[in-house]
Amino acid sequence: MKTVLNNLFSMIRTVADFCTANTASTSGITAFAGVLTTVKNKIILIDSLDAIVKSTTKGVTLDTNQLRAAMTSMALRASNAIIAFASPVHNNTLIAQVNYTPSELKLMSKDEVDDVCDTIHTAMHTNILSLAAFGITPTDDTDLGTAISLYRLSMSDPRQAIITKKDAGVQIKTLIKETTSELFKQQMDRMVNTLIGLNDNFVSQYYSAREILNLGHIFTKFRGTAKDANGNALQGATAIIFSLIDGSVLYRSVSNNLGFFDNVVVKPGDYKVQYDCAGKVSQVVNPLHFSPGSETIHHIVFVAV
Repeated sequence: MKTVLNNLFSMIRTVADFCTANTASTSGITAFAGVLTTVKNKIILIDSLDAIVKSTTKGVTLDTNQLRAAMTSMALRASNAIIAFASPVHNNTLIAQVNYTPSELKLMSKDEVDDVCDTIHTAMHTNILSLAAFGITPTDDTDLGTAISLYRLSMSDPRQAIITKKDAGVQIKTLIKETTSELFKQQMDRMVNTLIGLNDNFVSQYYSAREILNLGHIFTKFRGTAKDANGNALQGATAIIFSLIDGSVLYRSVSNNLGFFDNVVVKPGDYKVQYDCAGKVSQVVNPLHFSPGSETIHHIVFVAV
């Protein structure tokens, strides 16, 4: 992937990891978990397509298990929507075509599960206009088709045509755009905003994860958070970055009222970092490596002296 896409994809993965690690903060927002699952499924598709872009003449190796998980997750979501659409009109034939449980799909053989998902995909594609009211969009239709193709490719299924590097690159761009423009801006950002005033710490960290690091225009960055053992944000904690050569102080960052250290731009290399907070035990990391064009993030938990 090119630099801009890499930065966007890095941000997408960072947000997904952060939200996965903080599910308690969004547990009261019923729709959030489903959108997060969709984001993580798109990450699996992007990773697989990127593997095709980077493949050599020896071929490409894709993660069959991850692709199966993403494919069945998408298919089950579509199945539920189709059943919800078909039930009021008593279309039992359509219901029978797609009525599978997670355990049934899990127990199917590797050569059978994709065919069942393909049947669900066909039913979704045929009824796509009617499924909008049930939360299924043409994007979901395309994603499931891509997941099935990638799964079959990972299985070396002779029915699956090779996905060219050019096509994979186009699909990556589309998936990244869908994730940032639709899932983040239109859905997750809006839901997170409902927590403003209720959980400002989570909101601030979420939007910190949403920052896009432009590797072409800035140096390596240091950032992090300071909390006590109970998870409360600590204001006024310091992160001091020392030279390993002469011990001089090169950079300094102080945490704000939400416990966030000010972002600091540093030169790549190895340093000693000391974390201090009044009434708390100091912590030292020596050495700490800062890679070129990347962010080093430390979440520090201070204990009382």
